[in-house]
Amino acid sequence: MRSVMRSLQKALAIALLAVMLFGLGEFAAQAATTSADEAIDRAYTLSEEAGLQEEIYQQRLEEAESPDNLPKPYERVLDLNGNPVPETSLVEKTVEKARELIEDVTGE
Repeated sequence: MRSVMRSLQKALAIALLAVMLFGLGEFAAQAATTSADEAIDRAYTLSEEAGLQEEIYQQRLEEAESPDNLPKPYERVLDLNGNPVPETSLVEKTVEKARELIEDVTGE
């Protein structure tokens, strides 16, 4: 009789854990699919500062998804002073000259 009760308790405990895990998984899926407006509204319910931070975060997400904001591979990168970075630095030029010398010596 006791063994039947223990096995029944184990089965119920496993069933309860399974229900909880599936419920948590569904909750996480619902939380991941909230829209930007819902996230902002939820943040404003916490505090005004949280709402403002969420608005900034959502705006940056939208900007990052825009192809216009992706880096252009053929545009010159600007340094901190706003000047274009030279196409090749002194190190790159030295490495290129070394490669050319090696190719001349090895004949490849």
